[in-house]
Amino acid sequence: MKFTRRRTTGAVLLAISVAAGFAITSGPPFLVVLAALAMVLFLPGRSLYEAVRSGEVSHSPAELIAWSVVASIGISLVGGLLLNLTSGLTRQHWLAWSLATTAIACIACLRPETTSNQESRRTPQSLRQGLAARNLATAGCAVVLIGAALWMSFASAGRQAAGFTQLWIVPSSNSSTPMTGTAQIGIRNLHGGTEQYLVAVFEGQATKETRSWVVSVGAGSTWSTVFPRPVGKQLRVELVTEDGVVRPIQRVLLQPTT
Repeated sequence: MKFTRRRTTGAVLLAISVAAGFAITSGPPFLVVLAALAMVLFLPGRSLYEAVRSGEVSHSPAELIAWSVVASIGISLVGGLLLNLTSGLTRQHWLAWSLATTAIACIACLRPETTSNQESRRTPQSLRQGLAARNLATAGCAVVLIGAALWMSFASAGRQAAGFTQLWIVPSSNSSTPMTGTAQIGIRNLHGGTEQYLVAVFEGQATKETRSWVVSVGAGSTWSTVFPRPVGKQLRVELVTEDGVVRPIQRVLLQPTT
């Protein structure tokens, strides 16, 4: 297989993308930032440009950079909405999306290019028709992507609005006398059904809880309790759901008393 300009560029972009992926997962902080910026703002769009570029069309460096940045942002936005819709908007999933789209575009760069002889036999009218068809196809793809992005944004907003859990810890007091020696923990369930929670209290930087409760809170209901507050120690409260899958969901802190 002959390595043309497009194929060479695609191979280089794929290698850079893989290196950026390794940097994001295991590199130092400054390298993570640089690699993430490249994956969000340049590499996917640059690969897509090279994949769809026609042999007889060329752009200036400024146009190439603008095309790459705009396309990369569009790919990242669509990917973020899609991952958020499927409850997979994590660092690993976003990186997999970016690498997958870049790899697909780079593989598309392997297609045969139009030879100069073929280009020379094309009439100016056929060149104009081909350019018009490509512009129309690009506009159609843009409309489809914008429509899909809007649909996914509304669907994601509706999914996230389904419900949440509120957790708090505050110094406990009544209407007349502050109770500086106690603290209050509270949970409010704003999900659509009954949820079961594990509430654990830690003192300072301890890894073992000093007290815990397993509570069942109905939809729209609130649970709270008051317990002695140690003097001079920070309190950390961690909330874990037990709806078949144990997973931590919230953490709050109460600074120590003096």
